[in-house]
Amino acid sequence: AQLQARVDACFDALLTPYHLLLGERQLFSARTVIAPGADLQLDQVTLADEIAWALFGPLAARELGGDEDAVQARTEQASQALDAVMARSWVVVNRAPTLSPTNLIAFHPLRDPGSVIRLHPLVCQWLNGDFDGDQVAVFLPITAGGQREAGEQLSVAAHVTRDPALLDGLLPPGEALCGLARLSLTEEGREEIAQLIGIKESIPEGLLTRTILASVMHQMLDRDGVEATLAALERLTERGFE
Repeated sequence: AQLQARVDACFDALLTPYHLLLGERQLFSARTVIAPGADLQLDQVTLADEIAWALFGPLAARELGGDEDAVQARTEQASQALDAVMARSWVVVNRAPTLSPTNLIAFHPLRDPGSVIRLHPLVCQWLNGDFDGDQVAVFLPITAGGQREAGEQLSVAAHVTRDPALLDGLLPPGEALCGLARLSLTEEGREEIAQLIGIKESIPEGLLTRTILASVMHQMLDRDGVEATLAALERLTERGFE
C-alpha cells in the first residue's frame, strides 16, 4: 500500500492536467494550414505528403516487415504500403479552441503532394474554420482501441447519429447554396435537385433557401438514415458549386 501510494504520488507530480491539453505538442501529431478538397468525400481528409510519411512511416515499415530503409528511401513499395495503412486508418482533426464536440472530427486520410491539409467544405462550419489561412492539428490514434473509438465516436456520421441537430451545420456553404438557389428557379432545376437528394416529390416551387433545404434534409435523415443523407449533401454541394 505504501509503495502504491509513493508510485501514485510520483506520477501525479510527473503528469499534470496541463500536459494533457491539446495545445501541447503530442507525439503522432502535426499542424498546418487548411485548404479546400473539392473531390473529397465527407469522411476523408488529405494530408501533406511530409505529414503522411512522418505519421504513417513507422506503420508502413511494420507493413513491410520492419524495412525502415525502404520507408526512408520512399520506394514505390513503401508508398504502396503507406497508402494501404492510411486507407484503413482514422486521424482526428482538431481546430482550436475546442468549444464544441465537432471541433474534433475523425477522417480517413489520403496523401496530398502539397503542404496543406485539405478538408471537405461541408465540415468547415463544424470546425469553425475557413480557407483564409486557418490551421488545424491532426492526431493519429496509434492503438486499435483508439482507432475504433475514433471511427465510432468522432466521424461525421457518428456525430450526426448522436445529435441529428448537427445536420444544420453540414448544409452547403453560401457559394454552393447560391448555385442551388439559381437552379431552383426553374421546374427542371427543382426536379434535378430532387433527384440529387433522392426523393420522388419535387422541391417546393420558389427560391430554394437554407431553411427549406434544412427541412428537406432532416426529413430524409428520419426516413433514409445518416449515410444516405450525407451522400445527398455531397451531391448537392458538388452541383451547387458547378
